Amino acid sequence: MLQRLQHVFGLGHAQRGCTQHPLFLLEIIMAFQHVNGKIGNMRKSQEWVVYPLNSADQTTRTIQSDNRIARVDLTTGKVLLSDGKGGHQGFVKLSPALGAKLYECPPDILEQLRKLSPPVGGVTVMGE
Repeated sequence: MLQRLQHVFGLGHAQRGCTQHPLFLLEIIMAFQHVNGKIGNMRKSQEWVVYPLNSADQTTRTIQSDNRIARVDLTTGKVLLSDGKGGHQGFVKLSPALGAKLYECPPDILEQLRKLSPPVGGVTVMGE
């Protein structure tokens, strides 16, 4: 998405050292971390956006693609995956009552999540 914005708006201020430019903040906000792979019963590999860490639970990571949302437990290697039906996949779709199922997380996704470095300036913490 950042590349699309760079193409449309000509962004790239961080690379040029223009940290005072108003669009520099947009670049920082759009610098999400991603992992790639397929989980459970998915047919194709997807690019997943990794949500920031939650201060209450440092052992799980929430990831979301265009069609699915999942919660990965880094200690057990299990992943709770939404059913992929009904349009937008939000946090509500992580409920087993709405069709979310538990799977073994593929080793490549677990490895990618464990290797992710925290964003510049430290770990992003939500919920405080």
